[in-house]
Amino acid sequence: MEARFDCDVLVAGGGPAGSAASAWLARAGHSVQLFERDSFPRFHIGESLLASVNDALSAIGAADLMRRQGFPEKWGATFMLADGRAERYADFGIAPGVPQPQTWQVPRAAFDSLLLRHAASQGVAVHEMHRVLDVTFDREGVTATVQGAGSETGRRQVRARAIIDASGRGGLLSRKF
Repeated sequence: MEARFDCDVLVAGGGPAGSAASAWLARAGHSVQLFERDSFPRFHIGESLLASVNDALSAIGAADLMRRQGFPEKWGATFMLADGRAERYADFGIAPGVPQPQTWQVPRAAFDSLLLRHAASQGVAVHEMHRVLDVTFDREGVTATVQGAGSETGRRQVRARAIIDASGRGGLLSRKF
């Protein structure tokens, strides 16, 4: 008897890692459900992106979308010690192996929301205000217990072939294991 699955991959967390992974998988033909505990846009401190992000944005089909946002362009980064005694400047234009040296300074709330909406546009079933409470594994896949915000009785089981834990510092799987 074949196991019933709600999706190929369940993604816990809708930040940049979860949104990018789910968009990439959906573009590759997999059915993906993403569960994010918050509602986007959500507050986050700004982000200074490195040029290597361009490869990931291209891979998930979001490079042109990102360019159209009007975020301030960034062509390098300064790194300094906490006490300010020493600093180094990294010029992305002369860095070896960097095909596109320009990146952006982004407000994280806008950046995260942009990536999450992009994942949805690629076919990912995005569920905001849903928390993955627990997961159990068996030989065929994973079963997640998911709860919608403010709903004690709204718990449900979601069955997937695989899971990606992109839940951030809280680490769904690291807490479990």
